[in-house]
Amino acid sequence: MKYAYALDMPGDYAGWTLEPWRQRGLKVFDRVADVPDDYVLIATHYAPWWSPLKEYIAEGRPYIEIEYGYWGPDTPRRETRRVTYNGHHNMTMRSVPHSRAHLFPTPAQQPWQSRTDGYVIGIQPVEAVLQERTGENLDQFRTRLTAAVRPYWSGEIQWRKKTGAKDNRWPRYVEQLAGARAVVGERTMACVEACLLGVPAYTIDASMTTLLTGNIENLATDNRPDRTAWWEHICWSQFNRIEFNTTVPADLVEQYQIFTTL
Repeated sequence: MKYAYALDMPGDYAGWTLEPWRQRGLKVFDRVADVPDDYVLIATHYAPWWSPLKEYIAEGRPYIEIEYGYWGPDTPRRETRRVTYNGHHNMTMRSVPHSRAHLFPTPAQQPWQSRTDGYVIGIQPVEAVLQERTGENLDQFRTRLTAAVRPYWSGEIQWRKKTGAKDNRWPRYVEQLAGARAVVGERTMACVEACLLGVPAYTIDASMTTLLTGNIENLATDNRPDRTAWWEHICWSQFNRIEFNTTVPADLVEQYQIFTTL
């Protein structure tokens, strides 16, 4: 495999997140437009709705996206990174060659809650990001999410503002989850976190929780599936910080995501 990085979509954390591919011969180009067709472009913390990446994706050309991981310690920001091929999530589950679950023990996963009452938590995105991604404001987003929820849940919806680690986010989220029937959102890792903490979660788009809990109509059911295979799948798409000193992220993405899709 041949890999490329383009200076006109610099992203963040390129100093260390690109290291596995540097060791595999990563070539740097001035512009995305200069990347040859037989290279895989790497985007590190660069949103797929930003130019020039969005035009590159629209052409159907191959890329790898590096973003924050689904689970792992915050010191103060999430240290793990997820690495996905041709999509914001790896939406194809397969039997993993071996387990990586032991690499991500904290925060500890919790048993499914048995609660069937309570409230639904609606996860609000950052408004500036929402506007550049969809053109909506938060009122419009809440209206859209509510419309998706109401056929399957007539009770209370508590809205949760997306905040960073500096705002003591995690303890408050865990406290709110204790009284929740479910979590609903769009393109948010808060739903994955909810499922790992024992609260069913759904997104109104296709995301990692769709592979576990299904679509939003399952909000009306007592839906608490086994998480073992799903979590192993996630562990083959995310990596600890120390692994980026090696070629492991590049090697495993090729083994589990790229070569098996060709």
